[in-house]
Amino acid sequence: MVSMGSTLSRSKATILNTDIEGIAEAWKSLGIPGKGAALGLVAMLPFIPGMLGSRKSGGELRDIYSGEEPVAVKQGRWWELGSTPYEGGRIKAWRPHWSVLHKSRAEDISLYGSEGEKWAHNPLLHPIKYLHDPYYLEKLHYEDRPYPVASPAFTNVPLFGPLLAATIGRIVKPPVRMHEEEWDGKEYSLYSTRIEPKGPDALPPPRPRDEFTLGRAMGQEANILAEYTGLYGFIAKSTYQGLFPDTNSKGKQVFYLGSRQMDNFSRRYYEQELGAGIGPSVAGTEHFGYTEPFRRFVQRESFEPQANEIPNTAPSWLPGDDY
Repeated sequence: MVSMGSTLSRSKATILNTDIEGIAEAWKSLGIPGKGAALGLVAMLPFIPGMLGSRKSGGELRDIYSGEEPVAVKQGRWWELGSTPYEGGRIKAWRPHWSVLHKSRAEDISLYGSEGEKWAHNPLLHPIKYLHDPYYLEKLHYEDRPYPVASPAFTNVPLFGPLLAATIGRIVKPPVRMHEEEWDGKEYSLYSTRIEPKGPDALPPPRPRDEFTLGRAMGQEANILAEYTGLYGFIAKSTYQGLFPDTNSKGKQVFYLGSRQMDNFSRRYYEQELGAGIGPSVAGTEHFGYTEPFRRFVQRESFEPQANEIPNTAPSWLPGDDY
């Protein structure tokens, strides 16, 4: 007669064997990246207690989260792979902690006056109001944020913004020159005065142009599509540039700085320096940058000279060595 203890022992052994087989099958399905991540996690386990939490004192954390102590924003921070340090390179700016900025709504208030006014003039929520006065922001900041031109509508729409702005955007909100009595676009300085052309034989700087013409918009859309498709677009773009090098427009195109920069979502996103967020994919068979899909959709604008010599109301002084 088999005892109950022997039956339980056999049941536990069967369950244990099943668990081991399941773990073995899961290990085989991970692939090389997943196995590497799992081994790294196991090797890291003894050090996790010392890695948890912050090395700052309670007083330092209170100063940071209250907004009294600014946080350094470093260039290229939080990229797990590459030649730059994970914490970033040079310091680009000092600003309050993101939670302080989020609670204060400081950027929205500086742009619209209040968060309520922001939503009251949202073009998606109130399209009739927007069509009635599409130059609302330009009028509101005509003196403190002067721009030489009011940008057309749809300039900041991801992927298709340039094409929309150069077509129906110019109908919904035609571009308008502003502050011409203060600056006519003939003289300007894009960089340091030490590297600007000088002397009687120096070529005059090119006259700034409208940045949303149909021809230029088509070129921008081609670059956006190449960036969106990744490696295939890079190969196609490199091949085209090799066959048809653009030597005529290099350094000769300057555009008026448009009012779209006031609420440029792409610029505001990339100023955060959020990195890639690399980790194992859902299947565990490869690594995946979790910000990559969003960065394909909202792309960083390519550097093109934009001129604006109209002074704003910001302080004219610069901080000294004690800053």
